[in-house]
Amino acid sequence: VENKMILTARREKMRNKIKSILKKFNIQFPNMGLYLYPNKINIFSSRWKADKIKEMSIGFKEIHYYDDNVKQIKKISKFLQDSNINIYFYKVNKNSYKLYEVNKI
Repeated sequence: VENKMILTARREKMRNKIKSILKKFNIQFPNMGLYLYPNKINIFSSRWKADKIKEMSIGFKEIHYYDDNVKQIKKISKFLQDSNINIYFYKVNKNSYKLYEVNKI
């Protein structure tokens, strides 16, 4: 899938399982990669995700971030508030998603 990546707080040791689930459900692997929370790291997952978003946002006009955890969305938004990234946050539910405006979180 072009210009897409998976960024998850699941640990790196889950990589093969996640890849096999994507394959099982015939979901194309994103061309920007699969990023999993490192097994040995000393920062919160929300900070790690925000840092990875900053790193991967270079060259893109906008970022669309989807998460099922509103607390994570709020924390990541806070970490990115001083950045120059045009980012849209979406709260994912079981079968749908809803746009969250950063200034309304």
